[in-house]
Amino acid sequence: MVNNFEFMYSRMSPDRTSHMHSPRPILKFISILIVFIFNFESVGHCLRVPMVINEDRFRKAESDVAGKTIKIKYQSINDVVLQEVKEGEAGFELAMQVRYHAYDSMGKVENDLREQLIRNNWWLKAMWTQKGLPKEQISITINGHIIDAYNWNNERLSEEQISQIRDVLSKFAIIAGGIALKRVRYILIDNLREINPKSREEINGRGTGHDQVIWLYLRAIRPISHRVEGATNLEGTLIHELSHSLTYIIEIDWAKKFGWRRLGSPNKIFLDGSYSMWQLEIPARAVTTYAGEFDPGEDICESMVAALKNPEILDRERLDFLRGSFLQPLDERDNEIHISVERFYKNNIVLPAVASPVRFKRHILELEEIPVEYQVDEESLASWFPSFQPRVIDNAI
Repeated sequence: MVNNFEFMYSRMSPDRTSHMHSPRPILKFISILIVFIFNFESVGHCLRVPMVINEDRFRKAESDVAGKTIKIKYQSINDVVLQEVKEGEAGFELAMQVRYHAYDSMGKVENDLREQLIRNNWWLKAMWTQKGLPKEQISITINGHIIDAYNWNNERLSEEQISQIRDVLSKFAIIAGGIALKRVRYILIDNLREINPKSREEINGRGTGHDQVIWLYLRAIRPISHRVEGATNLEGTLIHELSHSLTYIIEIDWAKKFGWRRLGSPNKIFLDGSYSMWQLEIPARAVTTYAGEFDPGEDICESMVAALKNPEILDRERLDFLRGSFLQPLDERDNEIHISVERFYKNNIVLPAVASPVRFKRHILELEEIPVEYQVDEESLASWFPSFQPRVIDNAI
């Protein structure tokens, strides 16, 4: 099993002007020199995630005589070189630790590692590469943290929509010390429509996971209102999904205070096979039907939308609870936010890529490191497999 990713994250700022033709060689040389210096000084954001770097060599460069055409492509997992480092070798301390059993082959170790890289990096997943390249990229920098939004819809985001995204992200740069914001590196704006397995209505979005992605579906960017009155669907979806990264902080206290009771068996089974074992004593106090139907986490997320966009409609106790936990005072701290937004289209779009080689170190799992539930004694093996012969240990001298 692969875990314990710990890498240096660095963003090499893309060369936005390298494809432009300069009539004079000296001007071309100066422009290249400036880009090189800018890239060199941009290295150095540290995160506990797989190392990701924007590298021009993962672009498929097809230039005409004037050097004006550059086509980009997705990185493939086959582009990523895996390199084992051993104790005493350079880079050992920062290498990714791969835990495996003594009987696992190196091929299995490397396959597991590649599968983990695919899970943690959206651009390596077939579902995105098969869509083709995004139509636009919006790069948002908030207090030094970069979030890249990629849009696969033919219609570009409006200035109003970008302003809404900017305002929501600015708030979450302050809320809870920016915990939720720092867990997001990408916003992927899909061109698909799907059904929410919980509500059985069209889905708006999905929250961040190991790949640091907020996934927005087509419905999220439509010019319609959110379930919570006073928020656009884009604002409400972003606030809701970002808030999922905060629920663990207050979920237990929230459930006790507002009457969420955990049942002994599922009371709702959803289309995807998942289920809920929670029941709210007074659903009418929840800000939306969605908030009161599933679990305390959804109640918190919907309440966060109301607290930020229309606090008057939220149950007073819920509002005071959120203000005491996360939201007091937000307006007085606006001067702490430094934000910039850039938009790129077509050949100026830059896709992320895993920096190669990926260095890893091996750690063999001893029996005591294997979770108890996965350990099997010889008596059990003999009962399951009649042909199994227990080991005979002769202690006679």
